[in-house]
Amino acid sequence: MVDLMPKRSVFLQKLGTVGLVLLLVVNILVLARAVLLYPPANSQGEADEARQAAYALAAYYRREAERRGLSENPAVREALASFSYEVEQAVTPEAVAMAMTQQGRIVEATLQREEEASREQYLLQLISSDPRVAAQQEPARILIGTELGENGETRVVIEDPQGVLSPETRSQLLNDPVVRGLTRLVEIQVAGGKSELLATRTLTAQIEALRSEVERLRNQLQQIMRAGGYAELSGPGVVIKVEAKTNRNGEEQPIYATDIRDMVNELLAAGALGVEVGGQRLVATTSIRSVGDQILVNQQPIVTRPLTIKAVGDPRVLKSSLDLIRNMPYFPYRLEVEEYPLVTLSARQAPGV
Repeated sequence: MVDLMPKRSVFLQKLGTVGLVLLLVVNILVLARAVLLYPPANSQGEADEARQAAYALAAYYRREAERRGLSENPAVREALASFSYEVEQAVTPEAVAMAMTQQGRIVEATLQREEEASREQYLLQLISSDPRVAAQQEPARILIGTELGENGETRVVIEDPQGVLSPETRSQLLNDPVVRGLTRLVEIQVAGGKSELLATRTLTAQIEALRSEVERLRNQLQQIMRAGGYAELSGPGVVIKVEAKTNRNGEEQPIYATDIRDMVNELLAAGALGVEVGGQRLVATTSIRSVGDQILVNQQPIVTRPLTIKAVGDPRVLKSSLDLIRNMPYFPYRLEVEEYPLVTLSARQAPGV
């Protein structure tokens, strides 16, 4: 099987084209910056000068489109028309410069995209005209790309594991200058006598897209786990010490689960992102209940002398949310609420882990 992974030499070869594009973009930005930094006394005259420069750039793009055989391409024509429209609508030098910069990038990207699409359609036509392809009934896939050979010249590489292509078509593909200009790996599916161009990307782009997707999903999973209580959560918040008061006989009153639940509900209603009671992180399935003299959270006994509650969220809002409770007559507990710039809540171990 032919290895179609792009090599560093391929990158170096394409660097010349990329360099020209970057040079053009830099020229656009320099021109725009010059328009913004050196305004003449006559603002209208400045706008006209900037507009003339934009027209010159548009003329260059039209010549490029013609050179690449894209002068009649609908997407290119639309991009060029949008460039001219935005420049004409700009009434200040700054607006003209902005239109040149933004629309210039769009036109250049469109030229590159459509030129590559044109090469791929040409490649598809070559393969579709192969009699052996027309006779192929079983599904098959063909991969075609380019790389630099040992002599430094670009060569076409073909992966055709099922031998669908005829020797004549293979030879034509290997020597065709249009096919040699491909910058992306092209995948073509053949079945029922028909060939179809599948979505194409460079292998590097595929890898980067997959990495980005994996990273996005990882971050999303972490957010879900933090919000659900199954991952550590850190941020500004409060630490609350709850101590029971003594009764008339000097005996300390017990702490009741119902009162703990009331305090937790107040914190959650005040926007707490996470809550921890007695070292136990609260999750959707958490229960807080009394069993004799003990308080069980997540079915685990916790220390209640004193009881520590942690919450992550806006410290001032969380602290004020408890004012109503602790200012109630006969509230049987002493609360010490401290605000902190960083509070860390432990993670609740997921079931079955």
